[in-house]
Amino acid sequence: MKVSYFDTYLYNYFRLQESLIAQNQPTVALEIAERGRARALVELLNKRFARDANFIPTENPPLLP
Repeated sequence: MKVSYFDTYLYNYFRLQESLIAQNQPTVALEIAERGRARALVELLNKRFARDANFIPTENPPLLP
């Protein structure tokens, strides 16, 4: 069974956030929280597209109207 990035580092992100809050750095703590969530999202997207055999990554992202 593969252990996910998020599962591996969840505790570390949480502890880093706590210590930054204790040092009165809530903005940096929020940035760390967002970074952890972003990494989890990237991992989920990678899993989703890895299962899709028809997925072909493109160099140019689609343009939004």
